[in-house]
Amino acid sequence: MGRVEKDSLGTVEIPDGKLYGACTQRTLNTCSVGNHRVPMGLISAVIVIKEACAVANNALGKLPDYAKDAILKATALLKTGKFDENFTLGIFQNGAGTSTNMNVNEVIASLARMKFNATVHPNDDVNMSQSTNDVVSSAVNVSCSIAIRDNLIAALRTMLAILSSHAEEWKNLVKIGRTHLRDAVPMTLGQEFSAYARQIEKCVERCHRALEILEEIPIGGSVIGTGLNVPHGFADIAIGEINGATGLHMVAAKNKFCEQASKDSLVELSGIINSITAALSKMASDLKILSSGPNAAIGELELPATQEGSSIMPGKINPAMCEMVLQVCHYVNGMMLVVLLGAKNGELQLNTALSVTSYALLDSIDLLADCANNFSKYCLSGLRPNEKILGENAKKSLMLITAAAELVGYESAADVVKEAIATHSSVADILRKRKLVDGEVVDAICDPNSMVHAPSSAADMSGICEKFP
Repeated sequence: MGRVEKDSLGTVEIPDGKLYGACTQRTLNTCSVGNHRVPMGLISAVIVIKEACAVANNALGKLPDYAKDAILKATALLKTGKFDENFTLGIFQNGAGTSTNMNVNEVIASLARMKFNATVHPNDDVNMSQSTNDVVSSAVNVSCSIAIRDNLIAALRTMLAILSSHAEEWKNLVKIGRTHLRDAVPMTLGQEFSAYARQIEKCVERCHRALEILEEIPIGGSVIGTGLNVPHGFADIAIGEINGATGLHMVAAKNKFCEQASKDSLVELSGIINSITAALSKMASDLKILSSGPNAAIGELELPATQEGSSIMPGKINPAMCEMVLQVCHYVNGMMLVVLLGAKNGELQLNTALSVTSYALLDSIDLLADCANNFSKYCLSGLRPNEKILGENAKKSLMLITAAAELVGYESAADVVKEAIATHSSVADILRKRKLVDGEVVDAICDPNSMVHAPSSAADMSGICEKFP
């Protein structure tokens, strides 16, 4: 049967066992579009803010002790996860998040009444000195900060450790570098992986910058930033409580009007998230190329076999983990466009796209963390070099001529390459044939090992140059 509750629009029936009230039920009735639910990370952040506001209101003499205690006991129960079924709103709702804010308010008030026999009103008490507009805006920053700190940074650091280990382990494995997917000059596999390691290290650094970007929150701004119905000192106490509960370093917004009306900081965050997808995509794409074949293409790396690659070709193994990474990154890039469009949707004193924007950010952060963890575990940690192919590819590259170009001249070197291509010879053979370089030192000049830490000019190659006629 359920129960009937009344609000300013009339009566609404609430299903049995549900702790939420009329506002939540009306949203469920009218805005259940798709299966995209308000992230629990955002709900958890709102719960923390409700705790903090109860403490602040009580300390400033606005909220009675019994109400504060009941709210804190109720939020403690919510943190156990036993009542998560009461938070099932979809993200396509009131854009600023009124339904989400009231969902939490109503559940806290119901728990206070049912479990602790305390009459606590969802608006008058749980939402005291607050508005959806400062609560949800602050909760987005808090929830994204927690997700970045606890999930994404940790996953990227794991990846960084593996890549750094490979860079060190393979520092002496010489291979051919490539530009435009064409042979370039030699390098070591360690050098190649040191680039990936630095990319991920910079991603970690950007994540720390993201935490700084998100530090300013507008709690205490009330409806539009003026602080209407908010007592003096409220924001400082509430933010102190939020930081104590989360270990974050949030600060009061320098201009609450700005933080509630605009979401430029979230666009900046989306840029950082996009930069992480760029790093992951580049690496995954490179590994696909370097492991291609394995017999009829480059085949310099061997990827771990994680699953069968074909329903018809026996023994075929695909770069599945790389493809997983690329698809995740494509999805996240799309979500970051949602963030940009949502920020542009701000109208006058309020941004009205926080419901979908918060989902896009939190979903993407968690996806990237999971993606990085799986990529590290099932691909990067099991990578193996094919030393035979690495060496062969390096030795037969025509671009080994680059080391001699400064000595014999660019045009002569280019002619050597043309003849080597036409005759299927090595550039060392053509250099000997044309007697452009003393035969005794051709091998030294065209040795890939001598090029990976190459001197900057022929003048520095004194040991070799002395042997020239």
